[in-house]
Amino acid sequence: MSNQSLLAPPRLLSSWQQERHTTWLELFYDLVLVVAVNQVSLVLIGDLSTTTIFVFLGLFLLVWWTWNNHTVYTTRFETDDLVYRLLTFFQMFAIVGIAIEVPQAVLGHTQGLAITYARPASPS
Repeated sequence: MSNQSLLAPPRLLSSWQQERHTTWLELFYDLVLVVAVNQVSLVLIGDLSTTTIFVFLGLFLLVWWTWNNHTVYTTRFETDDLVYRLLTFFQMFAIVGIAIEVPQAVLGHTQGLAITYARPASPS
């Protein structure tokens, strides 16, 4: 593996350049986020009280913000080196941790959710 594929600086994409295509890694990232959103949506099953709706909105905002940060970065910059891929997989691992910790967070045990959310916001 050459140094070019290990670490390459991100290239800024201009608005006049042609549209970029989604990579397999980005599709897998989106699939991991679907699992997290599914776990968050399970909060609403059986209880539609105001408190539960606010808990859902707070948890959904955390997942959405993670997706938003990653999407803005990958839309604005083009990079596909090893470091970017490793950081993206690390972020997916953290998102799976968030999905696992959602049921405990609903019960008020938020320490695990806070630990899994304390990871890089984007693979920059």
